[in-house]
Amino acid sequence: MRRVLGVLSGKGGVGKTTVSTNLALAMHNLGEDVVVVDADLKNPTLGIQLGVFDYDNTLHDVMEKGLPLLEAMYIHKTGLKFVPSHVSLTYLGVDSSKLKKVFEEAYFTSIIDSPPGLGNEALSVMEVCDEALVVTTPSLPDVAGAMRTIEVAKSMGVVIKGIILNKVMKKDYEVTASEIEAVTGTPVIKVIPWDETLLRSLSYKQPVVEFNKYSSSAMSFYELASKLTGVEYSRPSLAKLKSMFKLMGNKL
Repeated sequence: MRRVLGVLSGKGGVGKTTVSTNLALAMHNLGEDVVVVDADLKNPTLGIQLGVFDYDNTLHDVMEKGLPLLEAMYIHKTGLKFVPSHVSLTYLGVDSSKLKKVFEEAYFTSIIDSPPGLGNEALSVMEVCDEALVVTTPSLPDVAGAMRTIEVAKSMGVVIKGIILNKVMKKDYEVTASEIEAVTGTPVIKVIPWDETLLRSLSYKQPVVEFNKYSSSAMSFYELASKLTGVEYSRPSLAKLKSMFKLMGNKL
């Protein structure tokens, strides 16, 4: 069944690619046939987060050469299917409007990591999306960017599934989920806590869902995946203790 879910943001630096990668892997682990696609054509980092740097074809090649999307699809060691983009500056001029044709024959669930903001590339992603998640942090500039993104996406007929509030430290100066819901008219469907384990996972070039499934952020991604797939997920018992032992094992 075709389902194209865009992961959008009004500004860069909110953790959009991290959300895309870990959400897709959590959905895969829950049994969903999902492919994560790096459509940030000018600043792609999906391959870096997955620890994969060598590939023959990418989304750029699909768009420029008319290749089937399957020819740029790879299987990560976790079993997650992904479509990377070239990091080379040679591909900066690719015509993003060709993205729509790429997904015309998609028959699976696609998680599309969009460029931030409201430029041509981001608007091209919105054009192919059935649904979208909007990622923001609890800072006022990021929330303002999320508001604009939601308005534009809705005007293009995209169904906004909700807001992902990322990097939450529970400080009194942070914009709260209820405040964000009030000003955007959109539900915050998941809060992802600030998690040092996630930063460690990035240094190991592994999604945190793979690196330590007992960490607070990984469990939050599983809960989000559960909401989107309808597959039941319960937090493991003694998760904090298991997380500690997993981190110790990763260091050895």
